Amino acid sequence: MRPLLMTCAVLALLVSVATGAIPETVHYQGVLLDGGGVPVPDGSYLVVFRILAAPVGGPALWVESHNVFVEDGLFTVTLGSVNPIVLPFDALYWLETRLPPDPALTPRIRLAAVPYALRAKFAEASGPDDDWVIDGDDIYHVAGSVGIGALPPLETEPPEKSGNLVPAPDRGENKLYVAGLDQKVVYAHSSNSAGVDGTAALYGYRTSAAPSHGTAWTGSGSNAAVTGYNYWGDNYSGGVTGFSYGDFGNCGGVVGVGFSGGSHWGSLGYFDESATPWGLYTPENAYVGGTLMLPDGATAGHVLTSDASGNAAWESAPGGVGGGGTANYVAKFTGASTLGNSMIYDTGTAVGIGTTTPAAALTIEEAGPEEALEVLSTSPGVVPRTVNFKRTVDPGEANDILQIKVPETAPDNFQFIECERGLDVRFAVDGDGRVTANGGAEIDGGVDMTGILSVETFAPRAGEFRSGNEAPEASAVYGEITSSGAHYEAAGVRGYSKPQEGYGVGGYFEGGRRGVEGYAEGTISPVYGVYGQAHNIHNTGPGNAYGVYGEATQGAVAYGVYARADGTGANNVGIYAYAGSGASANNAGEFAGNVNVIGHLYKTSGAFRIDHPLDPTNMYLNHSFVESPDMKNIYDGMAALDGNGEAWVELPEWFEPLNRDFRYQLTAIGAPGPNLYIAEKIGGNRFAIGGGTPGMEVSWQVTGIRQDPYAEENRIPVEERKPENEIGTYLHPSVYGAPETMGADYIHHRDVQRSRPRRPPATGAHTLEKRDRTDDQE
Repeated sequence: MRPLLMTCAVLALLVSVATGAIPETVHYQGVLLDGGGVPVPDGSYLVVFRILAAPVGGPALWVESHNVFVEDGLFTVTLGSVNPIVLPFDALYWLETRLPPDPALTPRIRLAAVPYALRAKFAEASGPDDDWVIDGDDIYHVAGSVGIGALPPLETEPPEKSGNLVPAPDRGENKLYVAGLDQKVVYAHSSNSAGVDGTAALYGYRTSAAPSHGTAWTGSGSNAAVTGYNYWGDNYSGGVTGFSYGDFGNCGGVVGVGFSGGSHWGSLGYFDESATPWGLYTPENAYVGGTLMLPDGATAGHVLTSDASGNAAWESAPGGVGGGGTANYVAKFTGASTLGNSMIYDTGTAVGIGTTTPAAALTIEEAGPEEALEVLSTSPGVVPRTVNFKRTVDPGEANDILQIKVPETAPDNFQFIECERGLDVRFAVDGDGRVTANGGAEIDGGVDMTGILSVETFAPRAGEFRSGNEAPEASAVYGEITSSGAHYEAAGVRGYSKPQEGYGVGGYFEGGRRGVEGYAEGTISPVYGVYGQAHNIHNTGPGNAYGVYGEATQGAVAYGVYARADGTGANNVGIYAYAGSGASANNAGEFAGNVNVIGHLYKTSGAFRIDHPLDPTNMYLNHSFVESPDMKNIYDGMAALDGNGEAWVELPEWFEPLNRDFRYQLTAIGAPGPNLYIAEKIGGNRFAIGGGTPGMEVSWQVTGIRQDPYAEENRIPVEERKPENEIGTYLHPSVYGAPETMGADYIHHRDVQRSRPRRPPATGAHTLEKRDRTDDQE
């Protein structure tokens, strides 16, 4: 019987704040009875406890499960020992219990306060509380002291170190004493931006009815609204440091005192005994580690002097050169005895002329129409050269001795280099990369170019290249495209010859082994070792156009065209031919002569075509092939039965080695033969017929499956999954109502159409011209 009734008492433990943290647990004691009101048997029971904010319904604010041990129906459990009860207890709460799988017990128990917890009500009321007064949002102490981090009063003097130093103030007399090991024991921050005076992050206020000098400038003995005392601090420690950031004028005001066997002090904003104001006053040595600014009206180049009373004044430097300048500028004479800035700016590591940000050891910047640099040689003697660029150490890889650079947007109609002889331009390098020279070019070595080398002549040859190198890879002409862009028609070497319609050879090659050799290696389809295309655009004459024409007339074995497929892909084709649209009028391949196939022949249909016997000059006769899922051979013939109605049919001696799995068919000629049968199956390359009448003619047919070694190793799969690149395509998409683009071979002829090469535009000759100049150096 499941427990039906549970009575309980809830007890909260009270723990003093001064002796420990308030626990987030509640003691719970209950009685577990069965349906008859009798205590349940002793043992462990699973009980789920939930705290909610309503007597019925609502979400659970806290949940915890316990396996309670029940003895004589009683059990005790500490709620929150597994899941701490973190609730504000600022509203009414109800406790719900449940023994799974039964529903929760009702009604829920409303949590009540422990008697001593009612003391907390007094902490919320206004009025006196012993030594503390709570008045609304304010709480203050009437008498005594407050200590944070330590209890006052404490010792009246700090421990001695290297002799007795200045005594610390009596901490027992302080109303608030804060002690700690943190970097900032007390941190005050004010973000008041109301624009009123008297705002401070930390405000100290001191009043006195009569002057009370204390121990003047002895640190702890001084009287002040705020006193800073730093005992045996680290380097750069201070008694009081003042920091004003981003403020307005008339801010600041700090008096600093350091004590170490004597009084050393200074003040910012100080009135002396005669009430004379000083912005900066110190009776000790003064040290300025940064820039010393001079007041308005000071004269550049003057020096600071002093009279016998110590009063300072600025006076002109005695004799010499006067004037002024700006830091880092190289000085120049601006007058007979004055100095000023020149155009040369020295950063210490680089020099700039016309710029204060040199990008090199020497940078010249000219923003006007003048030339930035001009080098002239007017020496009447022999001068080896006007300008000599020399580097005395190895420049290293990819380093330039001289660089000429213009913006990317610069037009092409300017010249990087122009070499003149008199008034004629002899050599020039244009902005588009073209190099032109009136004297031609003589090259002994390699030439690397990124532009076009244009040669135009009326001689029989525009160019002639020879190489005497004997290496296997030697080439008289080598062309290479280095661009990484997607250019289908980019050619390493391109030839064009079309002097008039129907004449000209684009390229002619003669070799002792191969007249033309093509090799292509790429990662994007299509890739062609040799690609040929021909267009008889006017369809005149015979009308023939050969994309690739091959002819072999001599040799033990002569191939007009030789193709080989030796790839690793799913489909490798030695020769691929596409008939184009209207296959009935276009043949993908046409052979005038015998065709020998070593391997499988796959086709979507097959037929023979001959001249029609009845009308051979006007008609064709077509017959379809007979197909089979097996490599099946068919044999037939006629047999004459002997006097016993029997006959032996002799087969070739190669019959059984070639075939297996025989099938038979017998047909009687001239009369019914209902009893015809195969008397003996094929054995020894023959079989027997029986059950006929004497002298009867019988037509027989036998089929067999090839079992020769090639057939055994190369069975034709009857059902075959398409390769990945043909999934979703058709061999004949039109018969399925699909577009041409879904054809299995569409990608092949599409790439062929896309890859048609075109003749590049004629470049023409590039002539030298003299550029206009703005100076008088013509």
